[in-house]
Amino acid sequence: MKPTKEHWVSINWGADKLWADEPMLYEFHSRAELEAFLDGVEAASGWLDYELIKESPAGGDPGFQETQD
Repeated sequence: MKPTKEHWVSINWGADKLWADEPMLYEFHSRAELEAFLDGVEAASGWLDYELIKESPAGGDPGFQETQD
């Protein structure tokens, strides 16, 4: 899934990365919202594991490219 907003992150949830082929995409209106979300994810770490796949750069340029395997 390609992001439509300027600030985004994609995450694989779970200790065994069961969804490794389909990371969840989360989009935000501001960098502050994205960082608050990641703070919550980090606080939850230990209760469940996650793998950060990709995140928009601090400047807000999506820079998203689909990968071909």
